[in-house]
Amino acid sequence: MSLYTDFEVTQAYAAIFGKNAIGAALDDRVPEPGSSRPVAARRAGTDAFGTMWYAKQGAQISQDEATPTAAVIYIHGGGMILGSVANYDFLVERYASESGVPFLAVEYRLCPEVVYPAPIEDCYAAVKWLHEQAATLNVDSARIAVMGDSAGGLYAAWTNDCIAKQLLLCPVLDDRTQARDNLRGLTSLGFADVDTAWWAFLGNMYGTSNVPEEAAPGRLVDATGLPELDLFCVEDTAYAVKHMQAGIRTELHIHPGVPHGWEVVAPHAAISKRAFADRTRTIQAIGQKLSK
Repeated sequence: MSLYTDFEVTQAYAAIFGKNAIGAALDDRVPEPGSSRPVAARRAGTDAFGTMWYAKQGAQISQDEATPTAAVIYIHGGGMILGSVANYDFLVERYASESGVPFLAVEYRLCPEVVYPAPIEDCYAAVKWLHEQAATLNVDSARIAVMGDSAGGLYAAWTNDCIAKQLLLCPVLDDRTQARDNLRGLTSLGFADVDTAWWAFLGNMYGTSNVPEEAAPGRLVDATGLPELDLFCVEDTAYAVKHMQAGIRTELHIHPGVPHGWEVVAPHAAISKRAFADRTRTIQAIGQKLSK
């Protein structure tokens, strides 16, 4: 049985065929005519981790000048073993620009130089830092969300203390992922890549029954008490269902015919624009009372 693939996304992948990494596509991305960069990035952080603060130009960030705003902590992807804030600069900048909500992008230690739980601890450190600096940055600490894609979604899933909402984009959640022959040749992230990533992250725990829920949220049994959730990946439907069963307001987006990380390679495709619009709407809603 042949599988449906989105035409625009397929064409975008074909245009960069032969390049070694998605990072090459990021470097070659050209803004749409008439676009601008209406975000000023300001570096912040501690010696323990690196961060970048994104706030829309013209936005008030002084405690005296405006009502405290919501904020989003962004954790980049990269299969646990690569990636950086710099690689995701244009993407985080786009979210901050289109939503008007400031972002804190987090640099964390990569595997296998470190293993679980070190990267998650780095992300927790960023959450703690933003809460400590909330008054200085004019952020309402009750409206801080965490957002991450791929491996960043894994870390974001458990970086949930004092967090109002999670936005997980095609997160890698379960170390028990199995290869699927019907997807062979159609995925941008193969089973060997996933196997390498989990081994690098879990070390000697990988492949055993000793992997805790905190390391692989796909093993979660009961989601009671976790933050509100937004997901954008077919593979994570079961994780979303667990949140629904726990009575957590959950929004699940399934985009057919596209591979892992498609919106980065084909940001101008219609399906990508719809995904970005949904994410922007959700980010903006963080500024409203979540109980509504």
